[in-house]
Amino acid sequence: MRPQINLGVVLAGGKSSRMGQNKALMRYKNLRLVDHAVKLLENSGIKKVIVSGEIDGYENVEDLVKNLGPIGGIISVILKERNSEIIFVPVDTPLLTPALIQKLFENKNNFDAIFFEKNPLPLFLKISDQVLALAKKILAEKKPVAIHQFLAELNSQQISLSEKNSKFFANINTQKEWEELL
Repeated sequence: MRPQINLGVVLAGGKSSRMGQNKALMRYKNLRLVDHAVKLLENSGIKKVIVSGEIDGYENVEDLVKNLGPIGGIISVILKERNSEIIFVPVDTPLLTPALIQKLFENKNNFDAIFFEKNPLPLFLKISDQVLALAKKILAEKKPVAIHQFLAELNSQQISLSEKNSKFFANINTQKEWEELL
């Protein structure tokens, strides 16, 4: 029996400034990118999926502090949801697979954070006292923090990523990247 996680979060609260339109609503293979990300989490064994950002049709969590980037969505969910284990995925990585997501929580008992090398997202977080304290500190400072800086302060594990699997982590941030994906 594969381990399960109670909460999955699609990070879809960004400005999409490089794309020029809301990436979450762009269509890939007849579905919006947000729908792809939600299905990815559901197919990975996640019991409940929510969206960090404002997307109609889903339970949403707004950022407690605006303009902190992805870490703002992450800490807002940590502090609002009070769930013990959470998987975060970005809305703009439609090639991720359930098998890759499941790798994040295979060794979940040993670490507060698990992610793939060179890719802080997708991310597994166990909401420990240390994670909560760090989230509250970032929120109080109201300054953007890169996800890798956040992870450096936690008991984290990086999963090695084969060259074959690295293509599944392609971020779609610009019109050129979108065209290459299509």
